[in-house]
Amino acid sequence: MDVFDLQPSFPQLLLLLVGLLSIIWLLWRPTRKPILKRGPADKTKEDKVTRMVLIGKTGAGKSATGNSILGFKAFDPVRRMSSQTQVCKRKTAKINDIEVQVVDTPGVLDTDRDQADVEKEITKCICLSAPGPHVFIMTIRLCDRFTSEEFAAYEMLKGMFGDKVVKYMIVVFTYGDQLEGTTVQEILETAPKTMKQVMQEVNNRYVVFDNKATGEDSDRQVVDLMNMVDDLKSTFGAQEEFFTNTETEKAEQEIGEEVRKLMTKHNIGEKAAREMFMKQIENGEKNSFLDNVGKAMGIGLLITAALTVASGGSGIVALGLVLAADKAKKLCAVM
Repeated sequence: MDVFDLQPSFPQLLLLLVGLLSIIWLLWRPTRKPILKRGPADKTKEDKVTRMVLIGKTGAGKSATGNSILGFKAFDPVRRMSSQTQVCKRKTAKINDIEVQVVDTPGVLDTDRDQADVEKEITKCICLSAPGPHVFIMTIRLCDRFTSEEFAAYEMLKGMFGDKVVKYMIVVFTYGDQLEGTTVQEILETAPKTMKQVMQEVNNRYVVFDNKATGEDSDRQVVDLMNMVDDLKSTFGAQEEFFTNTETEKAEQEIGEEVRKLMTKHNIGEKAAREMFMKQIENGEKNSFLDNVGKAMGIGLLITAALTVASGGSGIVALGLVLAADKAKKLCAVM
C-alpha cells in the first residue's frame, strides 16, 4: 500500500483541527469572573441609585447579607439573645457605577419587641430609604423551618404598607453553605404552606447567599442579586421604579423641607444636603423629627393593631393581623 494512501482527507483534517482548538481553549481559557466593581459612593455627585431594605427575623442573616452586598463590614450582626441596641442603619457603596444604599432593620419585625421601639425604627427605616425602596430583601435561613413568627412578620409588613409591597420583594435564602447537595426546589417542596404562599406572592424571586463565601464565589451571588434587582426595576418602568405609598410620600415631603433648609444654610447641593440629613437621622440627632413624621404617617395606630395580633403567630392570627392593620389604616385616613 502506498504511504500516501494513509493521508487523512480534508474533512478529517478539519475535524482534527477543530478538536485540537477545542482542547487548547478548554486548557487555556481564562476563568470567567463576575463583573463586579465596588468603590465608595460619591456623597456629592448625582449617580444612578438603588435603594434596598433588608427585612427578616433576628438571626436570619440580614446584616451579613448587607455586608456581602456592599463588600465591607457595614453592619454588625445581632444575636437574638444579645442586649445590643437594635437600630436601623443605612450604608452605601458604588457597585458597577450604581450607588447602592442598603438599610438594615435589625429586629424591626420581631413580634416580641417593644412597640415604641418598633414605631421609631419603622419610621426611621422609611426616612432612610426615602423617597422609597427599589427592593425589599427578605432574608430566610435556608435549612431552618419557616416559622409562624416569620410569616406573621411578613403579613405585618403587608398589613402596614399594602399588598403592593410584595411586588418589590426578593427572597434571599441565607446559609447557602448548608445545602450540602440538596436543591432549593427540594427544600421548597417540603416547606410549610406559608412559605409556599410567600414564594408565590413574590413570583418566585429568590437567590441563595452563602455569607461566608469570599472572592469570586461571593461576587457571583451579589451579581445574581443585582441582575434580579435590575430586572425588577425595568419591569415597572420609570414611574413605578421604586415602592411608594401614602406613608412614604408624607415622609419624603417632610424630608424635602429639611433638605432645602440645609442647602440654604450650608450653601451645598441637594445630594450633599440629603446625605447630611440622613446622617443626622442615623446619629439620633433628629428624634423629634422622626416622632412628628411617625405621627403624620399614623405609624402608631398601624403597629398597635399589627403587633396585638402578631403575638399569636398562627396563620389565622396572621390573617387577622392584616385585617386589623387595614382597619387602622382607614381610621388614620379619617382622622
